[in-house]
Parts: sequence; C-alpha cells; structure tokens
Amino acid sequence: MFAEELAEPMTPVLESVPGKRPKIVSDNGSQFIPKEWRQVVRHFELEEIPIRVRHPESNGKIERSHRSVREGALGDRELEDL
Repeated sequence: MFAEELAEPMTPVLESVPGKRPKIVSDNGSQFIPKEWRQVVRHFELEEIPIRVRHPESNGKIERSHRSVREGALGDRELEDL
C-alpha cells in the first residue's frame, strides 16, 4: 500500500521533467521494496541512495523538518479529519 501511495504522486512529477534522473534518498523502509516502487525506479531510471542503518544523521534534514512540523505547527493538538 505505501509503495502505491509513494509512486502515484511521483509519476506525474517525474514525467514533467523528461531526461532528468533524480536521486531518491530512502530510509530503507518497507515502502521502498514492493514491485510498484521497483517499477517506478526502473521506468524513470532513478538512482536510489539508501541511508546507512542506525545512522540517523544520514537523513537529518528531513527528520529535522518532521520535528519542526510536530513541535511548531501541530504542537500537542490531536489531528482530526483533515
């Protein structure tokens, strides 16, 4: 399920920049394993860069962004139906 959720929005974006080969940094999560994701990688000739296991510094920028959203924008509020 996660692979489809990842691949679906990326496909139109990647189609809008033909000839570009973006690098995808992944956290080795399960959404980067299923065949749907592998098909997107092959089709668009993406370069995957997995972060090192047990090395959070490799993914530091996005982790910091997540923290900022959690602490600043959302605070302690419970999320409701958006």
